[in-house]
Amino acid sequence: APLEADPGDLVADFVTFAVIAPQDITYDETEDCFWITTFLDERIYKYNTDLTQLLDTIPSPFLTFEFTTGITWNPLDDTLLVTNADSGRIVELDKLGVPTGREISTRFSTPPGSQRARSAVSPLTPAQRLARARSMS
Repeated sequence: APLEADPGDLVADFVTFAVIAPQDITYDETEDCFWITTFLDERIYKYNTDLTQLLDTIPSPFLTFEFTTGITWNPLDDTLLVTNADSGRIVELDKLGVPTGREISTRFSTPPGSQRARSAVSPLTPAQRLARARSMS
């Protein structure tokens, strides 16, 4: 039976992974696979389309405890765009995990009395996020 989910459902609710805390998922049309970020380690996981076989892992551009969260496949350059929970940075990677040198940094507003900005969850689709990211570069 195909996996079905509603917007906002977590990947972890539907698939059992060898890792804990999967965060985001993107479909890669050129390799017919899924890329999945995890919150608690610095790897990005490549799975087959039925999410039963781990095909590969690549390093996250973020350090331990920087918590890689969001990911989307960039069809224009066949790369991955990843972000983390705290910095507001979006980093482009090739599929070996090597940063391409293209990066977007955003500054989220800091609430009064707060020591640091907190990133907001974007209501945008991956395609909308990609279009916005491309327009900012």
